[in-house]
Amino acid sequence: MEESNEKPFCSRWARRRVPAAHREELVHILRMTGPLLLSRILNYLLPFVVTMFCGRLGNNVMAGYGLASASINVTTAATGYGLILACDTLVSQTFGGKNLLRVGVILQRGVIILLLFCLPCWGLLINAQVILLCVGQDPEVASHTVVVTVISFTDFFLLCKNEHLSPPAGWSVESLQEWGSFMKLAIPSTLMKCFEWWVYELGGFFAGMLSEDELAAQHAVIMVAFITYMFPLGIQAAACARVGNALGAGDRARAILTAKVALTLAGSIAVVEGIVLGSSKTVIAALNNSLVSHLMNAYCFLQFFDALVGVCTGIFLGTGKQKIPAVANFIGYYCIGLSLSITLMFVAKLRVFGFWLGLLVCVILQSTLYIIVIFNLNWERMTEEVCFWILGLICACSKVSIGPSESSRSPGWEPAHISGNVTCLWFLI
Repeated sequence: MEESNEKPFCSRWARRRVPAAHREELVHILRMTGPLLLSRILNYLLPFVVTMFCGRLGNNVMAGYGLASASINVTTAATGYGLILACDTLVSQTFGGKNLLRVGVILQRGVIILLLFCLPCWGLLINAQVILLCVGQDPEVASHTVVVTVISFTDFFLLCKNEHLSPPAGWSVESLQEWGSFMKLAIPSTLMKCFEWWVYELGGFFAGMLSEDELAAQHAVIMVAFITYMFPLGIQAAACARVGNALGAGDRARAILTAKVALTLAGSIAVVEGIVLGSSKTVIAALNNSLVSHLMNAYCFLQFFDALVGVCTGIFLGTGKQKIPAVANFIGYYCIGLSLSITLMFVAKLRVFGFWLGLLVCVILQSTLYIIVIFNLNWERMTEEVCFWILGLICACSKVSIGPSESSRSPGWEPAHISGNVTCLWFLI
C-alpha cells in the first residue's frame, strides 16, 4: 500500500517532507481535478468560438451576441448554476455513505427542479427584445439578441438525450418528494453564486460608463480571469466531492485533510499563475490595449486570493454550509467591495483600475475569513449530522423500494454510478 502511494512522488525530498496521507490525498484531488478542469475549459471554449464567428459577421451581430450572453448569464445561468450546487452537497455525502440508489433519486430531483426553473427563464428570454427596447437598446442589436436567446432553448434537448442520467430503475416517484431539504441548500447556493457573478457584470456596466477603451480593457481582463479561474474551479469541485464523501463515510480526519491539501494546492497553482500573468502582461496588453497591462497589476494579486476563496467555497459546499459564503459574498462584494470600487472609480478618479482594487480588498478579507471559519468549524458534529442523515435515508430506502425488486433483477444488474460533476448538468440545459 505504501509503495502505491509513493509512486506519484518518487523523489526522496517529497517522501521525506510530505506525509504519506497528504501525498495520497493530493493524488486523489489531482485525479478528480484533471477531468473537471478539462470539462470546464471545453464549456468555456464554446462561447469563445461563437464570439469569434460573430465578430466576423459585423459589429451589430457581435454586440447582439454579447448582450444575449449577458442576459442569459444574469437571468438564467448564474441562478441555475447556483440551484444545482445543492446536488454537489447531497450527492457527495450520499455517495460517501454508499447509498448509491439514493444518488440517482437526488439527481432526478435536481433535474426536475431545474426544468421547472427554466419556465420563467424562458418567458424572460422570449420577451428579451421587448425588454431591451424598453431600456433603450438599439433595435437591430436587440433583434440579434433575441435570436441567440431563442436558439439557446434547444440546448435542453441535449439533457434529454443523455441516457446516463437515467438509472437502470428508471425515474422514481421519490424524486417528487423532499424538495424542502433540497431547496434549503439550493437557495443559499443560488444567492452565493449570483452575488459573485453579478458583481463582475456590474463592473462591465461601470466600465462602459467611462469609455470604450475602459470597457475593452475590462472585457479583456475578464476573459483572462475566466481562463485562470478554471484551475481553482476544478479544485473546488474536487474538494467538494472529497469532503462530502469523507463526511458521508464518517471520516472526519480525512475531510479536514482534504481541506488542507486543497487549499495548499490552490495557493501553489495561483502563485505560478500570478508569476506567468505578471511576466506576460505586456504581451496580453499588445493583443488588446495598453490599459490591460495596468489592470493586470491588480489582477495578478487578486487571482491568488480569489483561488483560495473558490476552494473554500467548495469545502463549504461539501459540508453543506452554503449559508456562510452566501452571507459573506453579499457583505464582501456589495457592502465592501462594490462600494469601495465605485468610490475609487468615480471619486478617486482611478477609473476601471479602481474597480479591481476594490475587489482585491474584498477577496483578501473573504479568503482570510473563510480559512479562519473552516478550521474552527465543529467537524465532529458535522460528521455526526451527516451520518445521521445518511442513516435516515438508508432506513427510508429499506421501507420504500427504489428500482427493481430482488426477484425481478437480472443477474448482472448493478446500481448506476454517477460519472462526472453534477454541476455540469446546468450547462446542458
